[in-house]
Amino acid sequence: YLTSKHDLKLLSVGCGTGSRERKFAQKNVFKEIIGIDVAKNAVEEAQKLSLEKGYRLVQYICGDFTKQSFDKEYFDVILFNSSLHHFERIHEFLSSRVLPLLKKDGFLVIQEYVGPNRLQWTKAQLDESNRLLSQIPESYRRKLNSSRMKRKIYRPGIIRMKMIDPSEAVDSESILPAIHELFDIVEEKSLGWNITHILLKDISQNFLGDDEETQNILQKLYQAEDKFVKEQGKFDAVFGIYRPKNQ
Repeated sequence: YLTSKHDLKLLSVGCGTGSRERKFAQKNVFKEIIGIDVAKNAVEEAQKLSLEKGYRLVQYICGDFTKQSFDKEYFDVILFNSSLHHFERIHEFLSSRVLPLLKKDGFLVIQEYVGPNRLQWTKAQLDESNRLLSQIPESYRRKLNSSRMKRKIYRPGIIRMKMIDPSEAVDSESILPAIHELFDIVEEKSLGWNITHILLKDISQNFLGDDEETQNILQKLYQAEDKFVKEQGKFDAVFGIYRPKNQ
């Protein structure tokens, strides 16, 4: 979508340590790339790595995106990679904060969790995840940095989530409905996550091997998730490219 363009300006919200922005900087289509994140240590690391690579077109800002001042209709691309689900009142956020910064023919790009708010997974998700968990050998169920086994999957407690991670999936269910109302779909692909996101939490480090047993287990989990997503008719994560409506 960008290959025939030039002098583009990109904003990455929730840039972390900046790996995506540095990859974009290798392309010839961008004039300016700005990454913003509230995590000071991550931004400092991003700045350091960018300077080492000599990417002068990349700028990193440590700050709150909702309070940062940017010119209207300044950006050709605005990117949210696993960051949009941390914002509340999604429809208002997109309409009053994101849309005004995007050029009329610009792109909103997301790779996001769009499942149940505050990770309150459905009974069907929990039932299927626990069924699959019971079929995984114990050697794959040992929790990270622990001798404990993962034996059952529960929904996280709401009060605990508000205390420990108050922004996590605070209004995630509203992401796709709000985007579909405010933007036209250029491309949208399901990433699943309905099962694997829940099932592999705390134990994914046990599945890094390339051996046949590990790969067979993973393939069975992926197939089970694909089947579940198809039957349920909805997905918990999405990759999407969108344009403001009426363009």
